[in-house]
Amino acid sequence: MISEIREQPKAVERTIESAVDEIRSAASLLDDRFVYTTGSGSSYHASLVLHRLLMKVSNLKSTSIPSSELPEWLPPEIKNSALVAFSQSGESKDVLVAVDYFRRVSRDGVVVSVTNTPKSTLARVSDDVILTRAGEERAVAATKSYTTQLVVSFMLALKIAEQRGIVLDELVSELSIISKKMEKTIDLSFDLMEDIAKEIREVPFGFILGKGPNYPTALEGALKLRETANLHYVGYAAREFLHGPIQLVDRG
Repeated sequence: MISEIREQPKAVERTIESAVDEIRSAASLLDDRFVYTTGSGSSYHASLVLHRLLMKVSNLKSTSIPSSELPEWLPPEIKNSALVAFSQSGESKDVLVAVDYFRRVSRDGVVVSVTNTPKSTLARVSDDVILTRAGEERAVAATKSYTTQLVVSFMLALKIAEQRGIVLDELVSELSIISKKMEKTIDLSFDLMEDIAKEIREVPFGFILGKGPNYPTALEGALKLRETANLHYVGYAAREFLHGPIQLVDRG
């Protein structure tokens, strides 16, 4: 897993360089539609990021629903909508069921998939596919597949914004150097993690809080601790934490 963490900047760089045409094609399909985003586990957290970006950056109406819940929440008939489905493998049963259900209730809906696996079932049943170039991911916990999903989300939101005449030169410029910033951040993080890990492993239950763009990060961070360290951490929106869960926190 550590080696795959260190591979993230290169995977992100490959994705930015190679997905340009796919992003342009998907953006043209999504513009002026209501966009549902979906996924399971880490991919659901990536779908939350895209949902927020579409609303805040692209000025496009959107919502995000976990794949396992999507059939329970969609109305019986929808029009002028799209579904963006995230899955590293492209074979997640819950994601495929969600896509099938969306097809059944949507008269003119389109499906765009974001996957790391070009010949997957999800890619085959989609109208358009954006490939992450994460390469093979051997660890159970998602690392580079998740961060490449995030960069695809930013690219897609920025392209839709551009199509709508929204000028975001600063964000576009930041995206072009993100892989170098990731490399520096990873190097700095490894220097700090040993001491932090020693403290966390003594506290088997806790919370990770985030607000706005960092809320999905809080969810993902908590999932990582549960998956890899068997520590029961829960991600919360920062202010929501005050409404009940704060009672579980010991002083000191």
